[in-house]
Amino acid sequence: MGEVYQAQDSKLKRVVAIKRMSPRLQQNDGDRRKFLREAQQASALNHPNVAGIYDVIEEGGEILLIMEYVEGTPLRSRIHIGFSHDEFFELAIQVLEGLNAAHEKGILHSDIKPENIIRTPAGKAKILDFGVARRFSLGNNETATVETVTRNISGTPAYMAPEILLQKPYDGRADLFSMGLVCYEILGGQATVQDR
Repeated sequence: MGEVYQAQDSKLKRVVAIKRMSPRLQQNDGDRRKFLREAQQASALNHPNVAGIYDVIEEGGEILLIMEYVEGTPLRSRIHIGFSHDEFFELAIQVLEGLNAAHEKGILHSDIKPENIIRTPAGKAKILDFGVARRFSLGNNETATVETVTRNISGTPAYMAPEILLQKPYDGRADLFSMGLVCYEILGGQATVQDR
């Protein structure tokens, strides 16, 4: 949906990431709303394992998301190298804590895959790209029910839970299914899903 640039915030003197909506999508109101939804979804989260959104700028027909710059390595590039068991458990726990924070706010990431998880040089996991996030509501009995089942399936189908692919009611367990596939790949030491 966009291009991401590293930039310097001249006022606050920090490095940020700027996500610019792809010019070919800027003309479509639905795509613009979807892009802005990423900012709304992610800005609701304040967790050390979720990359933060700082601001949204609309200027001259452009929409720019100003985001936390996360230095590190996407998991995809580390799968063939492998992880020790301690590294794996530390990483998995951190991602699950970030997802739990999102789920507590009724937000489903909806595109958990190795490309959307970065491991920083300090070993911290960060979840990126809430661009296809969806909301779900928690009922009185703490069971999640779908607010709307969309006909547009967004995300990476190879990592999607069956209930999303089949357009059935979903909740946070759909992200856990995707994370299970990521964990399987990490432990297996190779990509099991060919999504290129």
